[in-house]
Amino acid sequence: MAKVVDYQTLRDAVTSYVVFEDAVDQFDTFLGLAESRLNRDLRVPEMVEESTLTFGADTKAAFLSAGSFDGGSPTRDVIEFLSISNPNTGALMMINPDRLMRLSSYWSSTAKDPTMYAISGTRIVFAPNPSTKSVKLKYYMELPPLSSTQNANNVIARYGGLYLYAVMLESSAFLNDAEKEMTFLKMYERTRDVINAGAARRELNPALDPAESRDVNLPSGSQLPGQKQARAVNQSRGI
Repeated sequence: MAKVVDYQTLRDAVTSYVVFEDAVDQFDTFLGLAESRLNRDLRVPEMVEESTLTFGADTKAAFLSAGSFDGGSPTRDVIEFLSISNPNTGALMMINPDRLMRLSSYWSSTAKDPTMYAISGTRIVFAPNPSTKSVKLKYYMELPPLSSTQNANNVIARYGGLYLYAVMLESSAFLNDAEKEMTFLKMYERTRDVINAGAARRELNPALDPAESRDVNLPSGSQLPGQKQARAVNQSRGI
């Protein structure tokens, strides 16, 4: 089985052992569900982005989407903030939105360097009322979704096996194949845990070999559940 590194090799891998054509036709649906699962479960450096948010005269909040921080079109959501800081006061403290609102009532309307923030719905709110300056943001961002026109992202390039297990998990659920669903769930969870643990070690000690958090792949020449049967069926179809 060829290494999974992008949209096309992932689709080819799924097609190579999914027997039913209607399931293959649903590939993009399975992929979308798999990416939603990865956004919930995976926390790796390849998902980390940094940007600068510049405050206008009346800016108190920003929406949690990709374009809100750099002036582009919002296309993806922020999953989780790692840090927010400004050059004058250092790291901002995250507090409960209700508490931030109560504390804000004690400050004058004069703009100051923000010292805290809160996540309120789909917005990030700052206090005190920011002056016309900026803060540095570091956060986990949703994966750029793969498609026929978006062939790759940093995560599938490094963790293609995990992508594959996630897609096959969704396809097994669609086919109501409980045995394969459980098999792929175990493969997915084992691989996810190894990758997340490796990423956490790298964060604590950047000198560690990045290979320690790479994908957990099947041995060369091995087959995934159902692949032998699917290959025979596909050969009969001339695929």
